[in-house]
Amino acid sequence: MSLIACCRERDVWRSVSTGDWTPALREHAGHCPACREVALVSRGLIGLTDSISLPDPHRIWWRTRWLESRVAAERAAKPIAVCQRIAVFVAVLGLAPLAFLDWPQVSHWSLFGLAVPVIAVVALGGLGFLFAWRAAGAED
Repeated sequence: MSLIACCRERDVWRSVSTGDWTPALREHAGHCPACREVALVSRGLIGLTDSISLPDPHRIWWRTRWLESRVAAERAAKPIAVCQRIAVFVAVLGLAPLAFLDWPQVSHWSLFGLAVPVIAVVALGGLGFLFAWRAAGAED
């Protein structure tokens, strides 16, 4: 199977790209469906190249290098984010029992005795949750 339907397709393509048509070739392109299609598509492609401006290769190279360094920085920051989550978790677990260790001094501050330790645990847990949620959102 041949991809070229007519032996004069290349001549038609060259004539469209240069603008130099011979009368015989113009007449042939008017009658031959394959050459007519080549002329039509070639004119369309030439019209596209006039309206498209390619970016500067240096800018493409610079942007590629910048994106590579950004990916490397994000990869390097993942262990830091994990350590931050662990630190928040340990801080919440470490600070929550402080309310219970000084129970005799804290119990007379509230009406029901349990209110201050419960509020402290809930507040610290909420702060820990917010910090962990913010750290998880920063990774995305």
